[in-house]
Amino acid sequence: MKRLIFAVAFIMLVATAFGQKRISATNQELQKFCTNYVNYIRTDSRTLVALLIDYPITVSIENKQVEIKDFQELLKVYDKVFYPAFKRIILNSSFSNYRYMDGYLVTANGELFICNANNPDAEGTKFKIFAVHNDPSFYYSNGIFK
Repeated sequence: MKRLIFAVAFIMLVATAFGQKRISATNQELQKFCTNYVNYIRTDSRTLVALLIDYPITVSIENKQVEIKDFQELLKVYDKVFYPAFKRIILNSSFSNYRYMDGYLVTANGELFICNANNPDAEGTKFKIFAVHNDPSFYYSNGIFK
């Protein structure tokens, strides 16, 4: 019985140590990615924001769910997806309030879900935004928009 307890404790210790090391390195890379996309939104660098999206993606436009197939399509409706109040939420969020959920990084209020990019781009972006939850009714009903 003592051996079984020791074996389980040892496995948990080793697994935790490896998990912490991996997450710590990933946190630095993710924080850099998040800092970049927040700066792109702050400076209204639409092209750079659009490059960080994993397509196709479904977003809310005028209370309808709309699938955006590619980069060019997003640029055409950028102001309807990243409207001023939604951008303020993203700009006021802090990386320290982001959380991991089911293997993804999620912003504080669940506005953006970030995942590993299947194919890192030429600039080495290892992550993509694969979900944008921009429906205003969600934010009003939860007191985030006032």
